Amino acid sequence: CFGAFEGCAALTCSRATCKAGFCAFCLEDCGRDAHQHVPVCSLNPSRSHYIDVADWKRIVDGERGRKLEEYWRGLAVEVQEKLATDGCVRQILRELRLGRLCATTTSR
Repeated sequence: CFGAFEGCAALTCSRATCKAGFCAFCLEDCGRDAHQHVPVCSLNPSRSHYIDVADWKRIVDGERGRKLEEYWRGLAVEVQEKLATDGCVRQILRELRLGRLCATTTSR
């Protein structure tokens, strides 16, 4: 999560030396201001700048899961098997409702 995220999806990096604007949905770097991008972001269901934090988390977790599953399927079977034994990896997969990836890997 982004520290003080309170619903506006046009975020600004809090590092004093950065201050980059980015989208809370897709994390696109928008230069200094993400307000123009957020309403047209393909992950933004409302086209508004604001979103309920629970809805935002559901969208972002879904995208994280989609990307992780795509990445996982591109790994060599041996790598999948090794990762499937790691407790931290298994926890992340469970949180993203991808526990089936471990089951698929270990059943080969």
